[in-house]
Amino acid sequence: MRTGSLEKPPLTRTQMEAALHRITEQHYRTDVTKEQELAICDLGRTYVTLDRLRRCKRDTIRAYVARNLSRPLAYSAAGGWANVVIGNPPWLAFRHMSADLQKRFRELARDERVYVGGRFATQNDLCALFIVRAAHLYLRSGGRIAFVQPLAALTRGQFEHLQTGSFRSVKIAWDEAWTMDDSVQPLFPVPSCAVFGRKRGTSRRMPDTVRSYSGWLPYRDAPETVADARLSVNDHASAPAVGVFEGGSPYRAAFKN
Repeated sequence: MRTGSLEKPPLTRTQMEAALHRITEQHYRTDVTKEQELAICDLGRTYVTLDRLRRCKRDTIRAYVARNLSRPLAYSAAGGWANVVIGNPPWLAFRHMSADLQKRFRELARDERVYVGGRFATQNDLCALFIVRAAHLYLRSGGRIAFVQPLAALTRGQFEHLQTGSFRSVKIAWDEAWTMDDSVQPLFPVPSCAVFGRKRGTSRRMPDTVRSYSGWLPYRDAPETVADARLSVNDHASAPAVGVFEGGSPYRAAFKN
């Protein structure tokens, strides 16, 4: 296909970004934040790519991508609009992130005071930062938040700051936690939990008691009726103990180089 046959885009990237900037200010009646400026820049770059591919009749998936970029921008600009935020965020350890993502994660996590350094530095997980950012950007004051997490969120040192509920931009009062042990399968590759909290003026640590689930599921994505029949529930189980590994692994003495 000859590129010279393509019609000229109706708007340049600069014009598109200026329009997005103006719309954001007018619609939400507030100054555009630095974070929103970065998002508008992403949208401008995406607009150019989408327009070129559309005119070549090569790719329509970019419209879906553009919508997924614009919606978080619009929702965050609302300044906390949701009464409830529920999700299953990505579980991704720092050591498995790309170099660019590691840099960005470290900056944001340290700024939010959810980053844990020292021997836990490579074990920091994206899901902890995801919860804090979701509560800050999308949850209104007093709103409830519920997220699926690895069980490590209740038991491991890399989640120490998440467990407190106290962050730079937001405070979460953790109300409840559900745990799913190794027997609850097929579910996730590792034991998991669900944590519940509220956006409040003061924080509260993860609770000392949890709702504990155990038992075998007949198949993946079993409906609630099947899960209720197959799983045992203890509404007042003690929270899993937080692991302490002073001096390294407790198995260290059993291994030789």
